[in-house]
Amino acid sequence: PCSTKMQKAVFLVFALLAALASASVTVTPITHHELAQQLGSNWECSGCVDFFNQAINQLVNIIANVGVLGGCNTVCSYLDAQWEAEMCNVVCDIVGIMEFANLIGDADPDPLWLCIEVSLCPYNDYAKGAIKTLTVTPPSGPQGTTFNIELVYQITNTTGVGEVVVEVDPMDGSDPLDMSEIIVAQAPGLYKVTGQVQTQPTEDDPFNAGTYRVVGAVCEGTCGGQHSHTFTIAEGQSSFKITA
Repeated sequence: PCSTKMQKAVFLVFALLAALASASVTVTPITHHELAQQLGSNWECSGCVDFFNQAINQLVNIIANVGVLGGCNTVCSYLDAQWEAEMCNVVCDIVGIMEFANLIGDADPDPLWLCIEVSLCPYNDYAKGAIKTLTVTPPSGPQGTTFNIELVYQITNTTGVGEVVVEVDPMDGSDPLDMSEIIVAQAPGLYKVTGQVQTQPTEDDPFNAGTYRVVGAVCEGTCGGQHSHTFTIAEGQSSFKITA
């Protein structure tokens, strides 16, 4: 039964979360809201997202090369980690092997969208909010400076699954530096996001002198994604300067 599969998913996610990687930014509530009531549903959604983030590329290759005739157990058994195989079986059993393969075979298999489609993450096409402040301290400094970023945003209509992203755009047009955190069923209230950018030069990130744009965004679904139930709730900009 579907309820049994969902209960199994919740139990498995609780067992697996300790092994999953933490995010680069921290989201904390400023105003009181009922986090305890959200906690149960959040675990299964976060676990599903972490699973697809880890295993999606493997699953694409497995289904392309092995096929689906052996069912969920066969497909999932090819995953490298045991926890991935177990979570794979739970998710695959919920929707069935054919629908699971169709979702994995999407042209842009987005983990948040996938978890909505398998009913392990909520969505709200009417989520609303606003950026209140986006600050960087210090506003300028030499190479090697650690810049502290703080984003404060307000949710006015509860979200489904989404993310908060802080992006730093190098002045030379090279690839941006991204920090993100998944949010699930965030209730109305004020939230603060904190992160750091350490500008010690490396071969990949030279951190040349100049002005760096900082963009903060709160999204329903994946920021910049093209799937259903995906849009930008709010966005703001700031900057910092690396001096010569």
